[in-house]
Amino acid sequence: MDWNHTLIRSIFWPEEADLIIKIPLSLSNGDDFFCWHHMANGKFSVRRAYHVARDLVDQTQPCTSSSSSPVWKSIWNAKVPRKVQVFGWRLAQNALPTGVNLNHRMQEDSFACPLCHAEKEDTEHAFLRCPYARQVWNLFQLRWALVSDSSTNSCAWMERLAKGIGYEEFDLFLIICWAIWWNRNRTLMEHITLLPDELIKFAFHYLQTYRQVHASPEYITFASVPARWSPPGTN
Repeated sequence: MDWNHTLIRSIFWPEEADLIIKIPLSLSNGDDFFCWHHMANGKFSVRRAYHVARDLVDQTQPCTSSSSSPVWKSIWNAKVPRKVQVFGWRLAQNALPTGVNLNHRMQEDSFACPLCHAEKEDTEHAFLRCPYARQVWNLFQLRWALVSDSSTNSCAWMERLAKGIGYEEFDLFLIICWAIWWNRNRTLMEHITLLPDELIKFAFHYLQTYRQVHASPEYITFASVPARWSPPGTN
C-alpha cells in the first residue's frame, strides 16, 4: 500500500507533497480518525482543554525574577537542603526535564507521564494533575484546594502558595515536590515506585535528618571558623 502520488501532487505544492509522501502508512490499513495530540490516548477531554487554554494565557504572563517576589523569598529562605532549594527554583522556572520540556528541546519521542501514562508530562501534570501526585497531596493535607485551584503556570501556583501559607508549610511543600520528582526519576530509571504514604514518610524523614544534623553543635561550617594567622614558634 502506498500514497496516491498523482492525487497528492495535484492538490499540494511540491514541497508539501514530498513531505506527505514521506509519511509512513499504517500497516493495519485502518480507517483514519481524529486524534487530539494533547492526550496520550488521542481522545479529547474538556478538562485537559481547560488546562491547555490556561497554559496559553499563562505564556503571556512570564514569571518575575524579582528578588522581592514571595516565591523566591520562600525558596531561598527555606530550611531545606541546598539541592532542594535549587530544585524549587527550577520548578518555578519550568526548567525541570519533564517529558514535554525534553520534547521541546531534544525532540524526544516519548513524553508521557512515567507514572500514570495518561497524559503528556508537563510540570503541572507531574506535580498537580497526575493521580499519583494528587494522592500524595491528599495524604499530606496541605490545603489541597489552594494548590489544585491555582494557575497552571508553575511559578504562578507556587507564588500563590507562598502567599497563602507560612514558611514552615512551604518548606514541607517544597520537600514533598522534590520527593515526587525523585520518585518519578526512580520510576523512570530503576522501575521502582514508592507508594504515596511511603513517599510522605521518606520526605519527612529526609527533612528531619537534615535539620537534626544542622542543629547539632558538632556540625560546624567552614564559614563559622575564622582563619587566623599565627607567627611560627621561635627556637
